[in-house]
Amino acid sequence: VISFQFSLHAQLLTWSPQFPADNSSITITVDATKGNKGLQGFSGTVYMHLGVITNLSATPTAWRYVPTTWGSTTAPTATPAGTNKWAFTINNPRAYFNSAAGGVPAGETILRIALIFRNADGSISQRNEDGSDMYVPIYPASSNSIVFTTPALIPYYNLTYEAVNVTLGQALPLAAVASNTT
Repeated sequence: VISFQFSLHAQLLTWSPQFPADNSSITITVDATKGNKGLQGFSGTVYMHLGVITNLSATPTAWRYVPTTWGSTTAPTATPAGTNKWAFTINNPRAYFNSAAGGVPAGETILRIALIFRNADGSISQRNEDGSDMYVPIYPASSNSIVFTTPALIPYYNLTYEAVNVTLGQALPLAAVASNTT
């Protein structure tokens, strides 16, 4: 007889709604017990470093329309959302990232929000386990999309999933959500 114990863990980054559009309000929550655990146990003010990846970004690190510089304390702050968790809401990403530098023009497509949660000077930051930036995908308003929610997502540039180990004949837990019911 083979016995198996499986436990589901929270995700590093979650967002609501599940399929955000470039003009919708989106709340992003980080769990510092995941990823690189940079902010785990941190009790100070958590600042946001944000930008967008658009169809004009040459690479995954080519953030556009970044409203503040790294280490700036004029950056927006995240709200505590429980032990080792912080949340930040962006009301309408297209308008939010519309900075004095020109903003996100109507003809430019926002593909992802790029973000890092950090302390005041940026010496401590919450990122993916490998130290890379985190990303939230932005979906076209009329998209028909499906995203698996179990196993947990890893917010890499190309979303990936946490590894799940099962043995032959064992059930693989899966859960998914769809952007449309039709």
